[in-house]
Amino acid sequence: MSIRFKITNDVFPSADELRPIPAFRGENPRNGDCVEVNASHIMRNGRPCLPVMGEFHYSRYPREEWELEILKIKAGGIRILATYIFWNHHEEKRGVFNWSGQRDLRAFIGLCKKHGLEVALRIGPFAHGEARNGGLPDWLYAQPFEARSNDPRYLALVERLFGEIGRQTSGFMFGDGGPVVAIQLENEFMDSAAPWETTHVEAVEFTPRGSGGVEHLRKLRELARQAGLVAPILTATGWGLSPVSEEEFIPVFGGYAFHPWIDASIPQQPSDNYVFRDLLSADVGARGWGTKFDASRVPYACCELGSGVQVFYKNRPVVPPESVDSMLVVALGSGANLPGFYVYHGGTNPEGMAGGGAGGVAGGFLNEHRCPRFSYDFQAPVGEFGQVRESYHRLRRLFLFLNTWGGELAPMRAVSPEGGPVTEAVLHDRQEGRGGGGREAT
Repeated sequence: MSIRFKITNDVFPSADELRPIPAFRGENPRNGDCVEVNASHIMRNGRPCLPVMGEFHYSRYPREEWELEILKIKAGGIRILATYIFWNHHEEKRGVFNWSGQRDLRAFIGLCKKHGLEVALRIGPFAHGEARNGGLPDWLYAQPFEARSNDPRYLALVERLFGEIGRQTSGFMFGDGGPVVAIQLENEFMDSAAPWETTHVEAVEFTPRGSGGVEHLRKLRELARQAGLVAPILTATGWGLSPVSEEEFIPVFGGYAFHPWIDASIPQQPSDNYVFRDLLSADVGARGWGTKFDASRVPYACCELGSGVQVFYKNRPVVPPESVDSMLVVALGSGANLPGFYVYHGGTNPEGMAGGGAGGVAGGFLNEHRCPRFSYDFQAPVGEFGQVRESYHRLRRLFLFLNTWGGELAPMRAVSPEGGPVTEAVLHDRQEGRGGGGREAT
């Protein structure tokens, strides 16, 4: 099969697209290192770069083994280590914060800095991450105000949380000479919810999806800044009904090989994350993400390219390792300039105060078919117990290539074959060494 390419636009961005966006800039006062973002890609000291990001949750792994796992992650080619800060792992009882043991965020970031890894903090307040209540504490359930809203009573609790995070990360922000180069606010805001574990499966209630639109994200940004949580790369998830404004937040995206969170009675459909597409057009809604913003004004960035997937009681898909690195190839070919993999390293939910999954002072856990009680292996490149899988090695080859040549690739536009974008993917058959499981792309 031959594919003829027809270049219908300039291969490289225009001067306007290369102009730095004022909202996304940071400088390290210790060495003069500067990070900027333009409409096409991230700049490092005036030169294009294409950083590789992978996620590892410190509170889901034994503290005494962090350093070894961080070294594995770095050896795999990761340059930015992303991590959720699960609210209920730290404030299980209202007003009582726990930053000790495997919840010691400051020690974790310190190890990342020691070994030359930069850090992306996903500070919530809501996370999901298949955590209990999406990371919200049990005690938020049935409060006389709505979580994930602009209600002053909720925002006061967020202000306290961000203040705690700010104290734990003091001196580690990029502008202080530290490794924290990126911060994500909220997650799947106004799009996704999680089951309250204090409600029974037959009458399960869900956390709010969020309200307040972009004004809520702006309020979270204000509270984060007050707490000293400032980084040159400020992101918010951009899929679904997200109200993200591309002038203030870099929208980040993702995709998975399977969708085990859907009703088990619904047949799994082939994932369109293996189809090359134009991901730099202005109309994001036309790509099926549901939201609307001008994608031509910010780089295409990812926080959740699925390097595996979580299994649930009723849905237990097995992710072939060759589907992991192929997702990266498709993302890069579609214009991605910040590939972030979720999760790159699996883990285990920590014990709660009553011995159950973290976050439940009452110890109840009623929705195991929706969220895991303990295991969060995720079929990740590095598994729940530190085991290295085939997908680790497959990704490593590409990551090392990007670490060397990403700066050359980043400013290049993606181009489509003659006749329009590819609309069908060809699955690779390892036994036959040829395309299988689908028709040839036309």
